[in-house]
Formats: sequence, C-alpha cells, structure tokens
Amino acid sequence: MSAVLQKPYTLDTATGAINIAGVAPAFDTLGGIGANSVGIKAYWAKIDFEMGKAVVSQTNQVKLALNTTVTDVALTYAAPPAGAGIDVFVLSIVFYQTVNGVDYLLQNGAHNAADIIAVK
Repeated sequence: MSAVLQKPYTLDTATGAINIAGVAPAFDTLGGIGANSVGIKAYWAKIDFEMGKAVVSQTNQVKLALNTTVTDVALTYAAPPAGAGIDVFVLSIVFYQTVNGVDYLLQNGAHNAADIIAVK
C-alpha cells in the first residue's frame, strides 16, 4: 500500500472510520498507467477462528479523478461487522480506465493494492 498511496491515513478502530486528508491523486497515488481515476475503499472483518466464522463490512468507495484536485477522503461503515472475534482492518486502492463513458477496473493488478492496516 505504501508504494501506491503516498499519503498518511488515520484509522479509528472503535468505528472503523478512515480519513486521508488532502489527497491530490495525480501526486499522491503511484501506478495505474492508463488509468483515469482511482478508487479507495476499506474493509473491516471480524474473524472468529475458534468457530471458523468471519463477517465482513465494507465502506463507501471514494472514486477520484487522477488529477491535481485536492480532496479529503472519508471512509465510513454503515454498520460494523457483528459477532465475536479478532478485528482486521484492510485498506484498498484500485485504478479505473474510462472507455466510452464506462469505468473499467484495470485488470493487470500491477498497481491495485490492499493491505491490512490494523488488527485488534
């Protein structure tokens, strides 16, 4: 993740909220050759290893044009994952290319990234 997203983020492990202040995608994201936009999203999993169960919640996705416009990114959950277990927080960044007005995920995966950012 640190090779693709060049901005620090904050995570509130009580609510799962992630904030990234002042993102200018053209400067603060690396990769996505041929991409027109970048999507940032997060996942919060509650994993119960004893019971062999996992519940995952995801945030809204913030999609930004790959330009120099500065935007504060706020990722929030509609509801945290229910149940018992270990909390695992994942941050994801993906790149899109627009063709005929439709955004397509870059499939080579070379610069798309997901990283575990906290475990509690």
